[in-house]
Amino acid sequence: MSDCDSDDFMYEEESGSVDDEFSDDGSDDTPLAAGIDAGSQPRATQTQTQGEYSADAAFDDEYDDYFMDDGGFEPVLGSRSQRKPWEVEFKVYDLESLTAKQTAMVGRLEPLLALSAETTMLLLRCYLWKEESLLEDFLTDQDGTLAKVGLPEHPPSPRIETGDDTFVCEICYCDGSDEQFLALWCGHRFCSDCYRTYVRSKVLESESWRIRCPAPKCKTLVGLEPARLVLAGDTAALERYEENLTRSFVNDLSTFAWCPAPNCEYAVECQVPRSAWTTM
Repeated sequence: MSDCDSDDFMYEEESGSVDDEFSDDGSDDTPLAAGIDAGSQPRATQTQTQGEYSADAAFDDEYDDYFMDDGGFEPVLGSRSQRKPWEVEFKVYDLESLTAKQTAMVGRLEPLLALSAETTMLLLRCYLWKEESLLEDFLTDQDGTLAKVGLPEHPPSPRIETGDDTFVCEICYCDGSDEQFLALWCGHRFCSDCYRTYVRSKVLESESWRIRCPAPKCKTLVGLEPARLVLAGDTAALERYEENLTRSFVNDLSTFAWCPAPNCEYAVECQVPRSAWTTM
């Protein structure tokens, strides 16, 4: 055999060996068929899984929409129903409603104490409008409670009287029967002019219900009725006095405060002590 023939023979053997790899027994189709079959089944399974996932995803989206806020943050459950520390109930009062509130508080205690409206109001102001504390002290020690404001149980109404031969003003020392003076229940007598000057000076100092009889060491409070008597001819001073009364009502209550805006005449009531407002 020539070299060419031997080379052809070797080529045929090698070709045959290559052909054997792709024989007609179907083994050449198996890997491809297997790949197709194997790939089709996962695709069917995948489709089925996607169907199941789409239902779960819809629920999850609804869950997220319900529990997520607009900013994309997930708050603690129930936080929307909880108030922030600074979110408290409040009520706004004008000057007329403030006067009505004072009158209502006096009206509640007046029949319980069996005192006049003037005396009840003075006691309430002395107790900084703490009704329960006043009622408890009054029922325990009536005379001692009245002594705090220098009042008897049923004081006579204040009045302007004309002096007699024995009258002498303890401030200016004017005397005589032609002088007029304010008669209070404490018995100290001062002429109307001196009393008017004294009360007006206290009003200009922003005082009101805390004005006491000008006699040394006298605890008798000059209430609204005596102030109106001595300031009857001074409209500006009388208006300032009544304004001071209203301002003291707001200032004496721990749950009230004036609006901080300049010249605003509205007050705010908040059922939180004023001492805690800076921490809210």
